[in-house]
Amino acid sequence: MTARVGAAALFALLALQVIWHGWWLPPQQAPAWLVALLFAAPLAGAAVLWWRQPARGVLVGGMLGLFYFCHGIGEAWADPRARFAGLLEATLVVALIAAPAAAAIAARRARRQAG
Repeated sequence: MTARVGAAALFALLALQVIWHGWWLPPQQAPAWLVALLFAAPLAGAAVLWWRQPARGVLVGGMLGLFYFCHGIGEAWADPRARFAGLLEATLVVALIAAPAAAAIAARRARRQAG
């Protein structure tokens, strides 16, 4: 269950970057496709890794998530038009980080009960 939540958060965060920067609120001083590509590229790497090793892909996505969390909070604070997208971005990062953490806690509890 937690693996699916982490994967869903990873792919939703990737889609949000493309939609947000490429279509919804494109930048005014740079090409939208370039900004969308730059924001999506690190997450695309984590998504490719997820296809080979799901747990590791979610873990790498969570590590990259700090940047996206800060970006989301900063945008939500600074730009009223981007408030919803920024808070959504931050929420997806929290889900992305919480999913593997919950799985690790559950595994640790199972080992303690078994041994």
